[in-house]
Amino acid sequence: MFKLVDIQDTIRLPPTRFGAPPRAALTTEITTRYANRVLPEVGLVLALHDITSVGDERLIPGDGGSHTTVTFRVIVYAPALGEVGMARIAGCDAKGLRLSTGFFEDIYVTAAHLQTPSRYVAGEAVTGGVGGWVWSYDGNDLYMDVGDIVYYRVVGVSFVGVHLDPAAAERARVQWPAMTITASLGTPGLGVTSWWAS
Repeated sequence: MFKLVDIQDTIRLPPTRFGAPPRAALTTEITTRYANRVLPEVGLVLALHDITSVGDERLIPGDGGSHTTVTFRVIVYAPALGEVGMARIAGCDAKGLRLSTGFFEDIYVTAAHLQTPSRYVAGEAVTGGVGGWVWSYDGNDLYMDVGDIVYYRVVGVSFVGVHLDPAAAERARVQWPAMTITASLGTPGLGVTSWWAS
């Protein structure tokens, strides 16, 4: 689910950073630019791991900053198809569940990817009286409540409207998430972790 990705980019250091140690200044600029951003067809960048090489600084006429070609590695959340992960149920409705890892909240489990037979129950004492999903297993009703921790299997990863420009990314985020994961709870061993504890 996590991997190191090599990136080479030209990083601009503004004049306000000229007094700082060069690697510290580059680390700050790389983190500002890449952390919590989705790289198209790669995944969500969580953090800078290390800087592997730093080129010469260049000055561009009319720009007060310095420009440096930097090669670095970032830690990326990039789940692969078939991988099993653990997340918390963050929400539910008649269409399915929304899961959260704590740092990524766009994991969706559609009704078709839940255990069979499952049903949505509106307004019962599930998820604080607002409704939720119930799996009927061997004559018992097993509830999937908001806040429960579940095991899930990745069945799809999509990237939409991805930008490195923070303002453009924020505008796109209002309409749809840049990366979504479709997950399944529909096979033995997946679902609420407490179901499989004994």
